[in-house]
Amino acid sequence: MQSKAILLILFGVYFNGHGLSHIDTIDINADGYTDILVDGFPQMNGHKPTLPILSGKDGSLRVRTDCILWNFVYVPGKNVVRSSWEGSWYATKFKEEYHWVNDSLQLSAGVRLIINTTGMEDTSNITTLEYYRMQGDSEIITKRVSGDNNNEEYVKALWEGYGDPAE
Repeated sequence: MQSKAILLILFGVYFNGHGLSHIDTIDINADGYTDILVDGFPQMNGHKPTLPILSGKDGSLRVRTDCILWNFVYVPGKNVVRSSWEGSWYATKFKEEYHWVNDSLQLSAGVRLIINTTGMEDTSNITTLEYYRMQGDSEIITKRVSGDNNNEEYVKALWEGYGDPAE
């Protein structure tokens, strides 16, 4: 309990002083050591940042600020981390899956739904759906579909659900 209180104080500052909403412990990188996930409070669209802290066999903790993701969900059976983002009605939405490589998260696959709109009166529902992955430092688009509302395909892409990877 005391160690969780210390983490709350330390990482409350990290999340711009907005505080923390949750701390969880789980082995997120399948190395046999219990790691820590620190969630910040949700922002205006309901998304929360998650900061992973990896435990080493010597008991050390490595704060992985380079691995902060929105709506971070670890899927133990698949050993992947899922992240998603949905902004306002006109904003691009995305869902991504990552896997651990040498204690770093690597993007395995992603899909984004780009809303092509000219403004509030635009009701055309024309969207572009892009599937992508990383190859080295370059993003490779593996499939692109443009048309009248690709929302149904987006919902089923990577995992079933609209946004929350836990759904």
